[in-house]
Amino acid sequence: MSYDHVPELPDHFPPLVGARDCAILRVGPQRRFPCSGRYPGLRGAPDYRVRCWHEAVLVLAAHEAGHIEAFRSHRSAVRQLARGKSVRIARDSELSCERRALSALRRFRREHRCATTSGR
Repeated sequence: MSYDHVPELPDHFPPLVGARDCAILRVGPQRRFPCSGRYPGLRGAPDYRVRCWHEAVLVLAAHEAGHIEAFRSHRSAVRQLARGKSVRIARDSELSCERRALSALRRFRREHRCATTSGR
């Protein structure tokens, strides 16, 4: 989840001094990989596999960075909805972020290999 402000964080989080934006990424344990990276319920979303937690962090970060970039450039779905634009804008925003994530994953895979063993 990305924010246009620094949200209240649990006490065990380090202080985010000077932070302008914040994205909190949660990735499951290695045993959950590989898994589908498809955005559930989003029609038109790309279908891909996430091989390991490293790829999951990358995909999530790229997706959330898309939202932060859109918010900074005043193209975010939230801002568009506030201006009375259609709900389609929100879906398009998610699709755009998903495509960005898949593009980042493809670039990553050209240069890196994930260890796909789960230690079982």
